[in-house]
Amino acid sequence: MTAIRPALALAFTLAAGSAVAGEWHATILDFDACAVEEHEIGANLLCEGFRGVTVHVDDFDGRVALGFGNPPKNTDTFGIFNSASDVVLWYAEGDAPPTAALAGYVLSVSESGAPGTWTYRPALVVHQVARDGVPGCAVGVVDPLVNGDAMALARAAGEAAGGSDCEEFPAILGLEEGIAPSFNAWSR
Repeated sequence: MTAIRPALALAFTLAAGSAVAGEWHATILDFDACAVEEHEIGANLLCEGFRGVTVHVDDFDGRVALGFGNPPKNTDTFGIFNSASDVVLWYAEGDAPPTAALAGYVLSVSESGAPGTWTYRPALVVHQVARDGVPGCAVGVVDPLVNGDAMALARAAGEAAGGSDCEEFPAILGLEEGIAPSFNAWSR
Protein backbone atom coordinates (compact mmCIF):
# COMPACT_ATOMS: atom_id res chain seq x y z
CA MET A 1 0.00 0.00 0.00
CA THR A 2 1.23 3.51 -0.71
CA ALA A 3 2.97 5.07 2.29
CA ILE A 4 0.90 6.75 4.97
CA ARG A 5 2.20 10.04 6.35
CA PRO A 6 2.27 10.05 10.20
CA ALA A 7 2.61 13.85 10.53
CA LEU A 8 -0.57 14.36 8.53
CA ALA A 9 -2.29 11.71 10.65
CA LEU A 10 -1.35 13.58 13.84
CA ALA A 11 -2.65 16.88 12.43
CA PHE A 12 -5.96 15.21 11.58
CA THR A 13 -6.31 13.68 15.03
CA LEU A 14 -5.72 17.03 16.70
CA ALA A 15 -8.29 18.70 14.43
CA ALA A 16 -11.18 16.43 15.41
CA GLY A 17 -13.68 18.14 17.67
CA SER A 18 -17.18 19.43 18.09
CA ALA A 19 -19.21 21.23 15.47
CA VAL A 20 -22.45 23.17 15.93
CA ALA A 21 -25.08 20.72 14.61
CA GLY A 22 -23.07 17.52 14.86
CA GLU A 23 -19.65 16.27 15.80
CA TRP A 24 -16.44 15.29 14.08
CA HIS A 25 -14.99 11.90 15.01
CA ALA A 26 -11.46 10.70 14.19
CA THR A 27 -10.73 7.09 13.30
CA ILE A 28 -7.60 5.31 12.17
CA LEU A 29 -8.01 2.81 9.34
CA ASP A 30 -6.45 -0.57 10.08
CA PHE A 31 -5.22 -1.58 6.63
CA ASP A 32 -4.18 -5.02 7.93
CA ALA A 33 -7.84 -5.74 8.75
CA CYS A 34 -9.17 -4.68 5.32
CA ALA A 35 -10.39 -7.12 2.69
CA VAL A 36 -7.89 -6.98 -0.17
CA GLU A 37 -8.41 -7.67 -3.86
CA GLU A 38 -5.13 -7.39 -5.77
CA HIS A 39 -5.10 -6.40 -9.44
CA GLU A 40 -2.51 -5.80 -12.15
CA ILE A 41 -1.36 -2.35 -10.98
CA GLY A 42 -2.33 -2.31 -7.31
CA ALA A 43 -5.10 -3.36 -4.97
CA ASN A 44 -8.61 -2.51 -3.86
CA LEU A 45 -9.22 -2.55 -0.13
CA LEU A 46 -12.53 -2.58 1.71
CA CYS A 47 -12.04 -1.28 5.24
CA GLU A 48 -14.38 -0.65 8.13
CA GLY A 49 -14.77 3.00 9.03
CA PHE A 50 -16.75 4.93 11.61
CA ARG A 51 -20.04 3.32 12.63
CA GLY A 52 -19.47 0.49 10.16
CA VAL A 53 -19.28 2.65 7.02
CA THR A 54 -17.21 0.94 4.32
CA VAL A 55 -14.10 2.78 3.18
CA HIS A 56 -13.05 1.95 -0.38
CA VAL A 57 -9.31 2.35 -0.90
CA ASP A 58 -8.12 1.94 -4.48
CA ASP A 59 -4.31 1.80 -4.54
CA PHE A 60 -2.99 1.88 -8.09
CA ASP A 61 0.00 3.10 -10.07
CA GLY A 62 1.37 5.27 -7.24
CA ARG A 63 -1.99 6.85 -6.46
CA VAL A 64 -4.69 6.27 -3.86
CA ALA A 65 -8.38 6.93 -4.51
CA LEU A 66 -10.92 6.90 -1.70
CA GLY A 67 -14.66 6.43 -1.51
CA PHE A 68 -16.96 6.20 1.51
CA GLY A 69 -20.19 4.26 1.96
CA ASN A 70 -21.73 1.38 0.10
CA PRO A 71 -21.30 1.76 -2.73
CA PRO A 72 -19.80 5.16 -3.43
CA LYS A 73 -20.67 6.57 -6.82
CA ASN A 74 -17.03 7.53 -7.36
CA THR A 75 -13.62 6.90 -5.87
CA ASP A 76 -11.70 10.03 -6.72
CA THR A 77 -8.08 11.11 -6.44
CA PHE A 78 -5.37 13.39 -7.79
CA GLY A 79 -3.75 12.74 -11.17
CA ILE A 80 -0.29 13.03 -9.66
CA PHE A 81 1.38 10.47 -7.39
CA ASN A 82 -0.08 10.56 -3.89
CA SER A 83 -0.70 8.74 -0.66
CA ALA A 84 -3.56 9.00 1.82
CA SER A 85 -3.51 9.30 5.58
CA ASP A 86 -4.88 6.43 7.62
CA VAL A 87 -6.74 8.96 9.78
CA VAL A 88 -10.24 9.88 8.62
CA LEU A 89 -12.46 12.54 10.18
CA TRP A 90 -16.18 11.75 10.06
CA TYR A 91 -19.07 14.19 10.50
CA ALA A 92 -22.22 12.79 12.12
CA GLU A 93 -25.23 14.18 13.92
CA GLY A 94 -26.10 12.35 17.11
CA ASP A 95 -26.14 8.58 16.66
CA ALA A 96 -26.90 8.80 12.92
CA PRO A 97 -24.52 7.40 10.31
CA PRO A 98 -21.88 9.89 9.14
CA THR A 99 -22.75 12.15 6.22
CA ALA A 100 -19.20 13.30 5.41
CA ALA A 101 -15.61 12.11 5.65
CA LEU A 102 -12.49 14.25 5.51
CA ALA A 103 -9.31 12.63 4.20
CA GLY A 104 -5.78 13.93 4.00
CA TYR A 105 -3.48 13.29 1.08
CA VAL A 106 0.21 13.89 0.50
CA LEU A 107 1.02 14.67 -3.12
CA SER A 108 4.35 14.13 -4.87
CA VAL A 109 5.03 17.26 -6.91
CA SER A 110 7.84 17.96 -9.39
CA GLU A 111 8.03 20.66 -12.05
CA SER A 112 10.47 18.65 -14.16
CA GLY A 113 9.93 15.06 -13.03
CA ALA A 114 13.70 14.67 -12.72
CA PRO A 115 15.08 12.51 -9.90
CA GLY A 116 15.65 14.47 -6.70
CA THR A 117 13.26 17.28 -7.65
CA TRP A 118 10.15 15.90 -5.91
CA THR A 119 8.54 17.78 -3.04
CA TYR A 120 5.55 16.76 -0.96
CA ARG A 121 2.39 18.81 -0.49
CA PRO A 122 -0.64 18.19 1.68
CA ALA A 123 -4.23 18.35 0.47
CA LEU A 124 -7.58 17.84 2.18
CA VAL A 125 -10.51 16.20 0.40
CA VAL A 126 -14.09 16.30 1.67
CA HIS A 127 -16.25 13.29 0.73
CA GLN A 128 -20.01 12.87 0.87
CA VAL A 129 -20.69 9.44 2.39
CA ALA A 130 -22.93 7.16 0.30
CA ARG A 131 -26.09 6.02 2.07
CA ASP A 132 -29.71 5.27 1.20
CA GLY A 133 -30.64 7.52 -1.72
CA VAL A 134 -27.46 9.63 -1.46
CA PRO A 135 -24.43 8.90 -3.68
CA GLY A 136 -20.89 9.03 -2.31
CA CYS A 137 -18.16 11.16 -3.89
CA ALA A 138 -15.62 13.90 -3.27
CA VAL A 139 -17.38 17.24 -2.89
CA GLY A 140 -14.52 19.59 -1.97
CA VAL A 141 -10.73 19.95 -2.15
CA VAL A 142 -8.54 22.44 -0.28
CA ASP A 143 -4.80 23.17 -0.31
CA PRO A 144 -3.59 23.86 3.26
CA LEU A 145 -0.43 25.59 2.04
CA VAL A 146 -2.34 28.44 0.36
CA ASN A 147 -5.31 28.54 2.74
CA GLY A 148 -4.47 29.22 6.37
CA ASP A 149 -8.05 28.29 7.27
CA ALA A 150 -7.97 25.00 5.32
CA MET A 151 -9.33 22.82 8.13
CA ALA A 152 -12.19 25.27 8.79
CA LEU A 153 -13.03 25.34 5.06
CA ALA A 154 -12.97 21.54 4.84
CA ARG A 155 -15.05 21.07 7.97
CA ALA A 156 -17.67 23.60 6.81
CA ALA A 157 -17.96 21.75 3.48
CA GLY A 158 -18.30 18.44 5.33
CA GLU A 159 -21.02 19.80 7.58
CA ALA A 160 -22.94 20.95 4.48
CA ALA A 161 -22.42 17.68 2.54
CA GLY A 162 -25.32 15.45 1.77
CA GLY A 163 -27.09 17.00 -1.17
CA SER A 164 -24.68 16.48 -4.06
CA ASP A 165 -25.74 14.28 -6.97
CA CYS A 166 -22.01 13.60 -7.55
CA GLU A 167 -22.23 14.67 -11.19
CA GLU A 168 -20.16 17.84 -10.78
CA PHE A 169 -16.46 18.06 -10.07
CA PRO A 170 -15.61 18.74 -6.42
CA ALA A 171 -15.50 22.41 -5.43
CA ILE A 172 -12.15 24.08 -4.90
CA LEU A 173 -12.41 25.44 -1.36
CA GLY A 174 -10.67 28.73 -0.62
CA LEU A 175 -8.05 30.06 -3.01
CA GLU A 176 -7.97 28.39 -6.41
CA GLU A 177 -4.21 28.40 -6.57
CA GLY A 178 -1.91 25.73 -5.27
CA ILE A 179 -2.46 22.00 -5.65
CA ALA A 180 -6.26 21.70 -5.25
CA PRO A 181 -7.11 22.24 -8.95
CA SER A 182 -5.08 19.10 -9.85
CA PHE A 183 -7.77 16.89 -8.28
CA ASN A 184 -9.33 14.56 -10.84
CA ALA A 185 -12.79 13.09 -10.61
CA TRP A 186 -11.92 10.06 -12.73
CA SER A 187 -15.43 8.65 -13.15
CA ARG A 188 -17.41 11.79 -13.84
